[in-house]
Amino acid sequence: MITIRQYESKSYRMIVDWLFDACYLRSFLRLSRIPHFTTLQKITDRINNALLEKIISSFIVISDSKY
Repeated sequence: MITIRQYESKSYRMIVDWLFDACYLRSFLRLSRIPHFTTLQKITDRINNALLEKIISSFIVISDSKY
């Protein structure tokens, strides 16, 4: 979800609101519930920026190769 937030250039609150409406994405990610926006903020604060960039790059490569 953090990679999607970064890719879509949305705020933490906006991504949570967007996920509420994006049923297809919630089912693809197999989310039984949407996390609170502060949970995403806390994870981002704790994760290394270089690691986050690698995750984002991997997400883009995987999504491009499937379609």
